[in-house]
Amino acid sequence: MSLVFFEHIELTANNSLFSLISLATMDKHNNSTIIPNYPFSAMPTLCVSGVDLKRDPKVYKRGFPGLFRNLMRYHDRHGAFPRINDPLTFNDKIWYRLLYDRRQIFTVLADKFVVRDFVSININRIILPKLYFSTDNSDNIQFKSLPDSFIVKANHGSGWTYIVPDKSKADFQRITKYCRSWLQQNYYDRKGEWAYKNIKPKIIIEELLTYKNKLPEDYKFFCFGGNVAAIQIDIDRFGRHETQFVTPDWKVLTPYSVDCQNDASLPKPRNLISMIEVAEKLSQSFDFLRVDLFNLNGCIYFGEITVYPGAGVGKLIHGKLDSYLGRLWKIDINTQQVEQQPFDYINLISSRQKGFNLF
Repeated sequence: MSLVFFEHIELTANNSLFSLISLATMDKHNNSTIIPNYPFSAMPTLCVSGVDLKRDPKVYKRGFPGLFRNLMRYHDRHGAFPRINDPLTFNDKIWYRLLYDRRQIFTVLADKFVVRDFVSININRIILPKLYFSTDNSDNIQFKSLPDSFIVKANHGSGWTYIVPDKSKADFQRITKYCRSWLQQNYYDRKGEWAYKNIKPKIIIEELLTYKNKLPEDYKFFCFGGNVAAIQIDIDRFGRHETQFVTPDWKVLTPYSVDCQNDASLPKPRNLISMIEVAEKLSQSFDFLRVDLFNLNGCIYFGEITVYPGAGVGKLIHGKLDSYLGRLWKIDINTQQVEQQPFDYINLISSRQKGFNLF
């Protein structure tokens, strides 16, 4: 193999994504290595459309593909590019999946509307939040028929939610405006997460899960080959957000230590074993999935399934934790990954495109 070094790189909007990804990868076609984790500091200049990113690094946020911008966010945080074609860490392997893994089942899992059927078909020991309404037209939302509290979501993105704890105080015009904006966007354009690309946009309105007027704890199960290896607990997600990583036996995991024997400070749920069983059942056919569940007064509710946690940027998962989870994720980078599922999910998607109204 021959090493290819760069002293100056001139990129345009059309070739910038390919060129920057090439910096971080091993080229499969000409058998040459192009400097894994190539740092900005080693480049005298890195120009995009005539602008030196080393002098004006924020320019990449304007006018370039979402995957390119996401790659630069990774570099901002870690000071290097991910190893994409020779992945070692958890975030490396997220990037490999972002670029190369095109299993159509990922579109089902990312679709917050259709995934409800996936869950119902695969497991019956979990409660789905009530679905009150769905539509592909924000002007069709029937607010008067909705209960006193609910949550509004877009099925084709992440973070597109609007919580309504008290309908009598809600600004329906504001909610409609948000929904209209979400429906006009393709979330894939933001960060290049392929699973969102082909989802038909919808607005869904679900039951707002609360316990003693508070949102329940959010348990995110990192499952490798159908086995839970780590749990991320999020408390007060829309307030004083607190996050902690633990092992299935409730020992602390941090980016700086993965062999800590201290018990987690957050209380261990009594039905943790049942929650783990649910997460493992939903993830059993996959090399990696993150399964998010809520524990509400002893009842297990489904949250979502995540294909690309953190979009590979590694905001929460870095350091030793990134390496530890990467070792657990077994992928064959030389074999094309093909969907092998017991029934036709593509027809399932088509059958669920019609609107749904509980009332």
